[in-house]
Amino acid sequence: MKSMYSDDAILLSFDGRVIRGSGSISQGMEMFSQQVELELKPIRSSTSGDLCYEAGTWRHLKKGTRSEAGAGTYVWVWKKDSKGTWRIEMHSVTMKS
Repeated sequence: MKSMYSDDAILLSFDGRVIRGSGSISQGMEMFSQQVELELKPIRSSTSGDLCYEAGTWRHLKKGTRSEAGAGTYVWVWKKDSKGTWRIEMHSVTMKS
């Protein structure tokens, strides 16, 4: 998970927190992944040069029962690094009520 994010990536969380850095972001994501599976449904994406965005919906499904534990929308901004690898630079997530 850590390799998906740039070293200085930012996550704008649905609870208002700003989480900085691939280490901190991936640590939180890995904690969630022990309890739930992530289902993503991209709706739109576009690429221009070394930037790309992806927007869509997400759901957390409890492992075992696959009942919904949370859902909302997300936006990822990807940036191609100097080695040509795409990494998430900014991740914004909202939660449906």
